Amino acid sequence: MKTALVTREKDAFYQDAFFQTARPSGPGPTAEFPTPDTTPLLYKKARKKTKAIPREISKIPPGTDIHRARIGHQLLGFELTPQAMDVAGVLEAAGPGGKHLHFKVVILEPRRSGKTTSIWAVAIGRCLTIPGYKVLYTAQDGTRARELLTREVFPHLRALQKRTGQGYDHYGMRLLKGVGAEQVVFDNESFITPIPPDADSFRSKAADLIIIDEAGTITDEIGNIVISAAMPLLDTRDDPQLVITGTAAETQTGLLWSEIQDPTNSRVIYASSQDEAQAFIDAAEFNEELIARVHPGYGSLSSAKVIQTNFNWHKLKDELELFAREYLGYFPEQGSNGAIPIAKWNASGLDGPVPPRPARPGLAFEVGTDQEDAALVAAWRDPEGHAYIDLVWYAEGTNWLTSKVQAAATKHRVPIHYDQVLSTSSDFAQLLTRLRTRIAPLGLQEVKAATARIRREIGNGNLYHWKDQTKLTQSALGAVWRNIGESRLFGRSKAEHTAAPIVAATLALWAYDQTTRTPGTTTGITHTKS
Repeated sequence: MKTALVTREKDAFYQDAFFQTARPSGPGPTAEFPTPDTTPLLYKKARKKTKAIPREISKIPPGTDIHRARIGHQLLGFELTPQAMDVAGVLEAAGPGGKHLHFKVVILEPRRSGKTTSIWAVAIGRCLTIPGYKVLYTAQDGTRARELLTREVFPHLRALQKRTGQGYDHYGMRLLKGVGAEQVVFDNESFITPIPPDADSFRSKAADLIIIDEAGTITDEIGNIVISAAMPLLDTRDDPQLVITGTAAETQTGLLWSEIQDPTNSRVIYASSQDEAQAFIDAAEFNEELIARVHPGYGSLSSAKVIQTNFNWHKLKDELELFAREYLGYFPEQGSNGAIPIAKWNASGLDGPVPPRPARPGLAFEVGTDQEDAALVAAWRDPEGHAYIDLVWYAEGTNWLTSKVQAAATKHRVPIHYDQVLSTSSDFAQLLTRLRTRIAPLGLQEVKAATARIRREIGNGNLYHWKDQTKLTQSALGAVWRNIGESRLFGRSKAEHTAAPIVAATLALWAYDQTTRTPGTTTGITHTKS
């Protein structure tokens, strides 16, 4: 059965989402935390601090009790923000018989919005108030899970003494910090334990709450293993819950993306739509209204000035896609459309023969995998800044390459660019140097920036190519992302595809933009598109 979702209709959710924070009954340290009489008033007041509202949020019944989240936030020393109340409301929402209304919950929020803190707070509040409550926490690997616990939780609990005059031991907690044995242990036999994301680590354990953090970095294969291993651990518990959280991944793949697509999962999603994010990238302009609507920490947990500075840096480095991932919840396209969207590419095709190139275009060559083929491409812009790419020469084998590159360099009197780090072009570059041909190497950071630039130009409808250059089109539409460290570059999806033409085009446009201060001469091109 599909989860009932409430989207951006603000009043439909917020007028109905009145939480209560009943003081826990009985003696114990949790009773020392003051609780306001009416949380709805507090929530309404807190909501005024942000313009952001969730894109999607699962049902929170009126009267949902979030006192455990309040306890956890006070112990960690953080304010209970509106987005934290959203998370707490969904996690603590009760269904028939008082059991969790939402068993599996997916949480997607931008970086620096307090997402992980919100989940930790609920976990700590439950451990303090429910004897024997067991929490397992995992991330992209075991080391990272232990690091997040000791970095994100331990320091704030240690600071309790300074903040309140009482140490964490006063509240019945112990912090175990032995390497590989890090834990938060409670006097009532509750605990929080980090584990690696593998089946063996889950075996023979039981848990009331399992948190899978940084799920955007977990592949589909590992994600399936983790979910399959985690589910049996929850079977024997009275009121279990599974939380999957993270920020957007590099592509529309992986555990987080898959779980967001599952309509049966409950959720708290602070993100733009995919189309909004792509338009933001293509416009390359800081859209404060969009960011404020999507990012619940904008201007509070995250300084507006810092975020705008961050945007400017990403724009300078042609990394706006990365910015959109982290601040707008954008998952770049992958799969059937590959690294380059088919519709955008097809719309930019021009009819007719290629007109004469400008006197000094950007030129670049790329040698294919195992030197099985190669491509030479020219690129330039017209006075309005529109970009054009022309496949000067493509053929299987490489015996032809040296003579064609020499001829192009002589005709246009510009250096020929190539990728000196990751391609097989370096051998030919050495030969061309001995033949006194002007060549210009591009390093990894330049190739990375060039790739981001041409992808943005295609997405923005600002790059044109010629329809009859079928090898260039096949290369573009067969391109997929390949990850080199933290860099995303073009690669080929299948053995029968070649990446050489689109990679050469990428380098050629970068070469033109770096060596030409003003747009080139007019080409007299008529933009007749398919």
